Amino acid sequence: MSKQTKTTKTSMATDTTTQPRYNRKTLNLVVFGLIAVIALLSLTGPNTDDPSTEANGPGQIAATEHISPDINLNWQSPEVHHWVNEAGARVYFVASEQLPMLDIRMIFNAGSARDDATPGIARLTNATLAAGTNTLNATEVAAGFEQVGAQFGLGAHRDMALLRLRSLSELNHLMPALDLLANLVSAPRFPEDAVVRDKNQMLANIKHSLQQPGSIASKAFYQALYPQHPYAIPGEGSVDSIPQIQPVDLKKFHQQYYVSQNLTIALVGAISLNQAKQIANRLTRDLPAGSAAAPLPEPPPGTALKKHIEFDSNQTHILVGTTAIKRDNPDRVALILGNEILGGGALTSLLGKEIRQKRGLSYSVNSQFIPMQSQGPFQISLQTRNDQTTEALTAIHQVLTQFIDHGPTQEQLADAKRQLIGYSLFGNASNAGIVSQLGSVGFYQLPIESVFKTEREIQAVTLEQIKTAFQHYLDPEQLVIITVGASTHEAIPSHSSE
Repeated sequence: MSKQTKTTKTSMATDTTTQPRYNRKTLNLVVFGLIAVIALLSLTGPNTDDPSTEANGPGQIAATEHISPDINLNWQSPEVHHWVNEAGARVYFVASEQLPMLDIRMIFNAGSARDDATPGIARLTNATLAAGTNTLNATEVAAGFEQVGAQFGLGAHRDMALLRLRSLSELNHLMPALDLLANLVSAPRFPEDAVVRDKNQMLANIKHSLQQPGSIASKAFYQALYPQHPYAIPGEGSVDSIPQIQPVDLKKFHQQYYVSQNLTIALVGAISLNQAKQIANRLTRDLPAGSAAAPLPEPPPGTALKKHIEFDSNQTHILVGTTAIKRDNPDRVALILGNEILGGGALTSLLGKEIRQKRGLSYSVNSQFIPMQSQGPFQISLQTRNDQTTEALTAIHQVLTQFIDHGPTQEQLADAKRQLIGYSLFGNASNAGIVSQLGSVGFYQLPIESVFKTEREIQAVTLEQIKTAFQHYLDPEQLVIITVGASTHEAIPSHSSE
């Protein structure tokens, strides 16, 4: 990519991630009150000019409540600047003057897919960044953000690890927050006591998850979908791997992956383009250049597999799915529109009507595509009474097969389009949404012009495109089926020696 700054206009979609907060209560009340007012005005006014984004931890469009077709859709796309800075980091910036705030994401290709033989090391490295630097301890780090009213957060997923900062854009608040963020990412100390504490917390979480049928099902689902692939690595680690991780291991992981050429920076807020360039350089000033992480391997083709895991409970957790699409797949919008009809639209979806309303098998059922760096999964999930497991699986197969064979109706497609456009409108009300989506665009190295789907692009999807896409990516006879619950005479047979 050229280091010359590029500018593109585009539309946005919403960030659903959460973050720890270190801030003063009074400042938060004022700031979030202003955000709420501006969000409301941007949704109801005649000229919406504060679009934001949707990103699923990354790349999903999630189900929400029904969106009125009367919402004004004539909002303006923001101007996006993007460049590669002097240290080799990809930078994306949108100016937003409505609030005196700046939102920042620093996103590294350092998720659990990079754990290799040490499950949990990516998450532990990320979690322990805030435990102190060469000059500050954890208490001083928290106090540093608190004193300037800044919010700081961390997160690690399969594809990525990130740091989040929200600060007032006034220089006397912003500069100390930036210096602290840059220090945390470039010179973490990984103190022994903090590493032990975080390891103990992760172990406690792992042991708790072993008693949760939903967690058991999810882990088994990914291991079945991705044999011998990094996506099968449990990001939380294991009871065997976590105790083996030492501070020196975290330092090595940090030195390899927390480097400027493995970094995407997203900035949204009340600063100029020149200031954005200076901030990006400031954040990478003390980072080694390093090199970008190697591309992930392709997962093996999906094959049919049924696995039952015995668990003493009244209900059975069911996950059904297959490997599907990468984040940059050109059929993504057609698939997400189709999925909104199939199972993403909550109670109004085809799966919801058949499984909940008609048969009364489950309180809720959901389907989703999760595009990732490599082929992310398509999955259907629900819980049902143990003795209704076979009926529920039969209903899933029937609905999915019918939808793949015949596709949606014109009325169903029109409703789904209104829903997705509505998601964009709601997402376009916050800077946090914009910065999340910008970070996702940069991380997956997607063309700005194609990734932010506008109303026109959504409206252009046809019935035939949805039908063709579903037939290409989904085969109802080649699905992984995971059930976790108490066996009955109706439970599916186990095809695993586990």
